[in-house]
Amino acid sequence: PKGFNRLLQFETLIVGLKALFYALPVSLGIIYLINKSASDMVTFSDMMIPWKSIMFAVIGVFVIISITMWYATRRIKKENILDAIREENI
Repeated sequence: PKGFNRLLQFETLIVGLKALFYALPVSLGIIYLINKSASDMVTFSDMMIPWKSIMFAVIGVFVIISITMWYATRRIKKENILDAIREENI
């Protein structure tokens, strides 16, 4: 059970990092485009990046993924893993 829980934790961590790996560059690109389009109306000295909001989003991703991992772990504890694997193979 410890090894299985560790495997589930690593899988959750990898999924969260992969989601952030794709989402952060896309969001920074969108922020750049918004700043570029708004620069015609308002003069900015630098590109404004909402670091606090980005950190809240990163924390939110890991909270949601942690809750999902916790739910999956609780659900698996109630079931017999070997019986579930046998049913999938049949």
